Amino acid sequence: MRVGIKLFLIFFFICLGTFFVFRSFRLQTGYLDRIGSQCIQPFLLLHHKLVAPVEQRYRSWKESKQNLQQLIQEKEALLLQCQNLQAENIELQGISYLNKNIKELREFRDRCYPKGGKVVQVVVKNFSPSEHSFLIGAGEREGVRPDMVVVHKNCLVGRVVEVLPYYSKVSLITDKGCTVAGYCFKTRTTGIYNGTSSERARFDFVNHLQKVKEGDRIISSGQGVIYPQGLGLGTVEKVIPKGVSYEIIVKPLVDLSRVDYCILMQK
Repeated sequence: MRVGIKLFLIFFFICLGTFFVFRSFRLQTGYLDRIGSQCIQPFLLLHHKLVAPVEQRYRSWKESKQNLQQLIQEKEALLLQCQNLQAENIELQGISYLNKNIKELREFRDRCYPKGGKVVQVVVKNFSPSEHSFLIGAGEREGVRPDMVVVHKNCLVGRVVEVLPYYSKVSLITDKGCTVAGYCFKTRTTGIYNGTSSERARFDFVNHLQKVKEGDRIISSGQGVIYPQGLGLGTVEKVIPKGVSYEIIVKPLVDLSRVDYCILMQK
């Protein structure tokens, strides 16, 4: 019985729907059309009040989502472009810094040492109470040999004491183990320049009968087998007479802590 009722209702609604469709195509208005329109009116109002705004919001949300994805892609592209530009900028800054530091030194080398001299970079600096040294970025493969002299703008920096395939160790003139024969430029007073592993050096073995003036410049004399003649060592900062000798405090001409490139040469 129940199955029959269900079949009847289904058949009835199918016929009713077919009738309304047929009537709508015929564009005729009758009693049944009015009843059907009144039945459909609440659903149309419900669609207008509820369904249509939801559909509109959904379309707006979908468009916003698409715009957001597009903005995210554009942002990622701009970030990548910014990173590339930043990398290029860093590279250009590095090249500019390198050229600025090396250009003047190379011009000096070409002017003063036209037959020799290699510009090298200072890789590591060591200023400890026991040792003052550099590690330079040149070794056996570049022809570096022990006892080669290191200079900076015609001032003595030190000498090579250890050579590795790609790097070399330089003992600086401020190291306490460094001794260089020199003389005062104005008075021609001779002595021995001695490093102290500090910011100041000494000028020892000066006869008290010789004159030493504060502010005078000390130059290497070339006596010995390592250091050549005519390289700047330091400036006499203080002269203290002590009996038959002097205690002479010397300020190095070059601030070695600020040296990033230097010239490597053979005596």
